[in-house]
Amino acid sequence: MSLTTEQLLLLNNLMYLEPAEGPYPELEDYAGQRIRDWMGAVDLSGITEPDPDYPGMTTAGEWMNIVIAAWNEPFLMDMRILTAYTDLSEGGGLCKSAVFINADSADAVVVFKGTELVLGSSQWKDNFFSGNTADTPHQLKALEWYQEVYRKYHLEQFEVTVTGHSKGGNKAKYITIRDRTVDRCVSFDGEGFSDQFFTKYAVEILHREKKIENHCVDFDYISPLLNDIGTTTWYHGYNYGSGGFTENHLANTFMHFSDLGRFTMDINENGRPEEMEALDEFVNSYLRSMNDEERSKALNMLNELLNASLSVNRNMTRDEVIRVFLKLADNPDNCTHISYFLAYLIRYEQKRKDMTAKLNSVLTRFGMTGLAQYADLVAGIINWKKQILWISLSFDHLASAVSTINTHAPKWVYHRLSLHLERKGMILPAEELARLADIIEMTDSYLKTAAVYEDGSDRRVHLARPAEPES
Repeated sequence: MSLTTEQLLLLNNLMYLEPAEGPYPELEDYAGQRIRDWMGAVDLSGITEPDPDYPGMTTAGEWMNIVIAAWNEPFLMDMRILTAYTDLSEGGGLCKSAVFINADSADAVVVFKGTELVLGSSQWKDNFFSGNTADTPHQLKALEWYQEVYRKYHLEQFEVTVTGHSKGGNKAKYITIRDRTVDRCVSFDGEGFSDQFFTKYAVEILHREKKIENHCVDFDYISPLLNDIGTTTWYHGYNYGSGGFTENHLANTFMHFSDLGRFTMDINENGRPEEMEALDEFVNSYLRSMNDEERSKALNMLNELLNASLSVNRNMTRDEVIRVFLKLADNPDNCTHISYFLAYLIRYEQKRKDMTAKLNSVLTRFGMTGLAQYADLVAGIINWKKQILWISLSFDHLASAVSTINTHAPKWVYHRLSLHLERKGMILPAEELARLADIIEMTDSYLKTAAVYEDGSDRRVHLARPAEPES
């Protein structure tokens, strides 16, 4: 009996339930026992609201639902925890994985925990590192561990399913392509792979991607990263709380609870929303416009940009949001790549004029008014064109004027401008105005060379050698 998608989703949620203290027991302490023993050690009376021990943005009430939903699955409860492992090494980044088996049905499930929403963690950075290489350190370590437990516990006796959420889903897909012993792969909101991965493993992808199922929340912002493999089903998201848009990437967002412990996964028959489809196409187009060296630096900038975006909450003012993003430009490399990113966005927007409008609609939908204001501001600069005293002004004129001020004007000009803006209700210190001027000047320079890159290669595999049948 293969596990259902709902049962596998429950296992992935339970992988996040692991604080050392509080009502939640440590998975590794129950190796050799059944899941019912692990769940039986959960102190249900200790799951209260507010609950300082619950992980991430999953509330105590949601955890109560998840634990009871697990108890409602006798087949799941009877599975044995064969082994559990946490990699605490520097390259491991608190990676957790486990193997669950049912000897009667000959099912083995290998689960890889996803990235905690702890921005700046090594696993989070690995998500972006994967955009410019065929094999990342975390993927290789996961493959090594899988092959070790496969041999040690003789998993050839079982039908093997590998699964994971977020980074865990990416690892599950990577292992499926790299190792022919996997029978089934089920990924939840797992990101895709680089062009280099598609080139290096073209033959393996053609033979094994039919084993891969992707299950994604329709507004998830990680699964659009890079190029995916396998079939994909899109679901409506639920349980949005204080995290707003950020919660689109939580493992419990798939779960629509009607009664205590009873949930459904509701398929979005329309597939992924066009706004997210547009974001996917833009990111891949942007990354392909650079060489390998520049792409690596750009991916690092995107990592920090997403960190900044996720730190924005719905209560922040436009000025506070602007300062969050200007802080990124403290790093000279970031400043350079932010400028190129804006130049590329300008060229992309000129070709696809609804790009920023679609992005804004996503932010507005989830109440991120501060970030939506920032998107409006950027869109205003991108499409900036004013008529003043019968003279048509555009972004080119603006950049030229900024360049002149930046080169020739004394520093007090920025202080005067800052005071003027403050009287108009916008708080931007002189040093931040100078930084913004640098970005505008560099953006204008990149506009002279930026060209939209589209070849559709994320939709097909290029064979480097003739395909051979799997033995």
